[in-house]
Amino acid sequence: MEINWRQYFKGRYRSLGGTLALLLTIYLLSLLFLRVGPLRPVWDLMRLEPTLVLQEWRLWTLLTYGLLHDPQSPFHLLLNGLLLFFLAPPLIDRWGEKRFILFMWLCVLGGGLSVWVLSLLGFTAGPVIGFSAAALGTVVGWCLTYPQRQIYMFGVFPLTGRVLLLATLAIEVLYALSLSPVSSAAHFGGMGMAAFLVQGLYSQTRLRWWWHQLLVLLRIKKKPKLTVVPTYDKGADKFIH
Repeated sequence: MEINWRQYFKGRYRSLGGTLALLLTIYLLSLLFLRVGPLRPVWDLMRLEPTLVLQEWRLWTLLTYGLLHDPQSPFHLLLNGLLLFFLAPPLIDRWGEKRFILFMWLCVLGGGLSVWVLSLLGFTAGPVIGFSAAALGTVVGWCLTYPQRQIYMFGVFPLTGRVLLLATLAIEVLYALSLSPVSSAAHFGGMGMAAFLVQGLYSQTRLRWWWHQLLVLLRIKKKPKLTVVPTYDKGADKFIH
């Protein structure tokens, strides 16, 4: 597959190229900040500390944590960048740059909110960094948008969107059950936000349906009973629904 690199800087994918360049620049700067004592607080102010979100009103960290990556392993940034590089262009072609950028940052916000809520429930409390919520959200968005399309992941593994989605979910479940320091809460938060946006669950019709289902579940509202009534009109259909 031939890649036109100019599209990532001056073409239709310039927002994606700018995002990847921004993440790399901040990663290099963070390596400097962590080596210089007076600059280290900048790192601490950007990463997500769930217990400090309300205690010190660090609401901005629900987004800024996505700009940071593991300083001990460049593969953290590399993997996120590769997922965006391979899967984001088809979504940009379909949605446009502005909608895709908004989609990415909503996935980051979804990951941050997931970490924060689960910390309130006592499941997680450690600091979280990384753009993985947006990267995995992009994976879910691509899979739901193109379930039958085949892609050679990293140029090697041929997978359809449906298979890639199932494989991604299986891997994330294994991470969640393991003792890995990877924040599964952020990952599932980004993936859940992506599914919410791509499936259009925010629409008024869908919200009404979810509200109705909740009322039925709480036994506040009765579930409507649908019956099939036979008709004796020979010229009509056999049943009226």
